[in-house]
Amino acid sequence: MANYIKTIFSKSSKLNINQLILRKTVVSFFFFFVLAGAAFLGWKWLRYQTSSASGTRPLLRSVLNANESIFSLILSDKHLAKTYPESAAAANVRVNGYEGLKTKLDSAAWRLTVIRKNGDTLSLTMDEIKKLPKTDIVFNFKCIF
Repeated sequence: MANYIKTIFSKSSKLNINQLILRKTVVSFFFFFVLAGAAFLGWKWLRYQTSSASGTRPLLRSVLNANESIFSLILSDKHLAKTYPESAAAANVRVNGYEGLKTKLDSAAWRLTVIRKNGDTLSLTMDEIKKLPKTDIVFNFKCIF
């Protein structure tokens, strides 16, 4: 048996088809288990990283920032959704569920927190948001599911 395994993994080109298949299968499974183990250990390592003040892990945040910088170079702001006049808007708009409307919101205690790029934090109350200028945009929304 040991001689057979030694023959399979030798550099000899005199292997029959079954020995070649066995050799490639063993090598493939070896690399599969090595990569699967590395992925599992990387996942475990990432799970136990400490979170920053914003609640995200620094490694994940750096990857998200890198993705944002790459795609901001590739994608353009000039490819926005086509807008239509208000007369083209639907008269009776279908409500897509009432789940979020069932909750009782304490608007006095509720705050929207926006963390800017430079670490500056903006915190707005519901009354401050209602005072902001409003803009109506009519566009063709297509839900694909």
